Parts: sequence; C-alpha cells; structure tokens
Amino acid sequence: MSGIDAQTAWLANWTLLGVDVFLKATVLLLIAIGLDGLLSLCKRTLERIAMWNAFLVAFLLLPPAAVAMAGSTMPISHVLRIPENIAPLSDGIILVYGVGFLAMTIRLVVGLAEVRSLRRSSPTTAGPPWIEPCVRWRCHLDLKRPVAITESRRVSVPTVTDGLRPIVFVPEITADSASKADRNAILLHELLHVRRRDLFWQTLACLVQVAYWPHPLVHLMLRRLDSVRERACDAFCVHHLPDPLQYRSTLVSTVEKLARRPMASLGLAMARSTRIATRLEQIDRGEHLQEYMAHWPTRLAIAIPVYFTTGWLATVHLVAA
Repeated sequence: MSGIDAQTAWLANWTLLGVDVFLKATVLLLIAIGLDGLLSLCKRTLERIAMWNAFLVAFLLLPPAAVAMAGSTMPISHVLRIPENIAPLSDGIILVYGVGFLAMTIRLVVGLAEVRSLRRSSPTTAGPPWIEPCVRWRCHLDLKRPVAITESRRVSVPTVTDGLRPIVFVPEITADSASKADRNAILLHELLHVRRRDLFWQTLACLVQVAYWPHPLVHLMLRRLDSVRERACDAFCVHHLPDPLQYRSTLVSTVEKLARRPMASLGLAMARSTRIATRLEQIDRGEHLQEYMAHWPTRLAIAIPVYFTTGWLATVHLVAA
C-alpha cells in the first residue's frame, strides 16, 4: 500500500469512527429527550436537571470510550453500511468538522477571556444593603463557599460567574435603585446557581456543544437544559420568597434592561429575553419547589443507567465499512 493509500485509509477510518460516535450520540439524545418529556409530564423538574447533567457527562465520555473500544472483539451490530466511496470524501468531511470545531473552540476561549476580564475589572464591592441578604440566603441554602457581590458597568442584568470564589455582578444602576424585595430576589436566584454548581455544568455543556457542533439535537438538548435550570430557579424563589408577584416583577424589569452578558453562556444571567414568556406563565400558575436539588440517591439512580447505557453503546459498532 502506498503512502497516499495509507493516509486515505487512515482518514476513512477516522471518518467512520466519527459517524459511528454521532449515531451513538443520536441514540443517547433520543433516549434523553424521551425521558425528559416523561419527567416533564410528571412535573419532576429537579430530576430533569439531574438527568440532563448525567447525559452531559455521558456525551463527553462517549468519544474516548468509542475509540478505546474500536478494536474490541465484542459482538458487533451493524445498522448502517457506509458506501465504498467514503474514502475520497473523508478529507472534506474532516475538514468541515475541523473548521467548525475550531470556530466553536475560539468562541469558547473568547467567552472564558471575557469572563476573566469581567472578574478582574469590577473592583467595586456592593454596599451593606446587598451584603446582609447575601449572608442570610447563603445560610438558607447551606452554601459554604464565600460569594462576592460586585457592582459593574459591563453587565446590564445580574450575572454570576464561578471560580475559586463565585462573584455576583450587579449592574451599577440596579445596585443603587433596587428595593429590598428586588435584592432578595436577585441574590436568591444567583446564589441558587452557585449552590447547584450550575456554572460547572454550563461549562460541560459548552464542551459538548464544541464536540458535537454539527448535531442539531445537541443544540436542542442544551436549550432544554438551560430552560429547565432557569425554571427550577424560578420555582424555588417563588416558594421561598414572601411575595411571588414581586419576584415576577423583578424578573420582568430585569429582562427590560437586558443588553449584554458574558459570551458563550459562561456567566449565568438572571434573565434573558428568550423564553421569558414561558417562565412568567410558570410563575403565574404558582409552580414552586421546596428543594433546590434532587437528593443524591435520586441523582445516583439516574446517573448509573445513563453511564451503563453509554458504556454499552461504546462496545457496539453501528457503522460498517
């Protein structure tokens, strides 16, 4: 076999492996979307979050697991046979995927840089009217990690970023004009993101988006995860704040001020213009949550089948050359 033939065969093999991984990801996505619909009908919001978080990890584990099992002697079940002329197309397929992967990676890096810049350029600490309710809500959520409250001109809505020390950024105009009820609503919402470690899971979601950028169902999955996460925050705030209507009013006024936020969704803003109508309808229906997170036995019971299914799929070859 010549050098060119060997290179072509190598590219074709990786193309087939990529198609195989995307087919397996499709199977996982269809399972996840079906389970999400079932849990939604049962109004199990916290379990939906736990399920999507488990699938985020599964999607990141799937490619290396599939590569590791590519030479496995375990039973193979072919459901798709690739045409013999796939080899000449391998260069183009890998090139298109690589360009998209690079573009998404650059977007992620720029988002990280913007968040880092935001954290370093906002030295003004919010005053005592913000500190006191922050301490109180941290105790209410049993949040051990220290959280800084900072005023910033670079955000137009309250936004939280994570790190060794999470920071809640409050727009300067909001820091000066917010009522006591507004401060309680904003802080409880943002501290809840910190308590659930939503920023960590959001980072994993960005990595999944980079790896599977051509897959339309992945983008649907991430939108659903973002939506259910915010709805859970709203339901918890409605339950624990003394005036749900005031929380609704704060949410509406926050959306009206929306102009910009950290890129690549690496900072979690209290409100966005998209899907706000759905969130307001949920508040109007009186949906509420007493707990902020599913208990660990429930999360474990959800995660184990997801990871088992992912491991089993890694041993099954869905594509044949």
